Amino acid sequence: MWYDSAKPCATVIVEDENQRVLLVKRGIQPFLGLWNLPGGFLEADEHPGIGAVREVYEETGFAVELIELVGIYIGHWDADGDVTRAHNSLNVAYRAKIVGGEWRSNEESTEMAFFHADELPPSSTIAYANHRRTLDDWSFGRTAVLLPGSAGLAITEEVMGAKRRGD
Repeated sequence: MWYDSAKPCATVIVEDENQRVLLVKRGIQPFLGLWNLPGGFLEADEHPGIGAVREVYEETGFAVELIELVGIYIGHWDADGDVTRAHNSLNVAYRAKIVGGEWRSNEESTEMAFFHADELPPSSTIAYANHRRTLDDWSFGRTAVLLPGSAGLAITEEVMGAKRRGD
């Protein structure tokens, strides 16, 4: 039996000292030339946190320290519009800070920029829908609290606080 399972990925909201988020411009397909968050597919036996740190380094040259889990997001995209080559991903998104290294462009990431939450590029220029949702959660200060049986849904601390208070 074959399952069309989601591929595990890590995505990272890398913040600078001014609480701006790092976006990189894609140098490869899919979505060549669009902005995205650093991240990518996990290795077969790799923990998402380790994969997150590795992906940031590979795509940017920055060493990062993970701060917290932002959420878990489902991604779906077609390879160049070919629905027979569609992909699904399960994206574990973290918040991180830079602790070393320096920017270096490469085949995957040709450009980088830091953005305040109210200065993000237009949605149409962000490569993946799940990255747009991750950026929305980050810009509103939402982080994940995962509950048993929540089917991977991110329940924000704000919502959980209201539930605890009985609001």
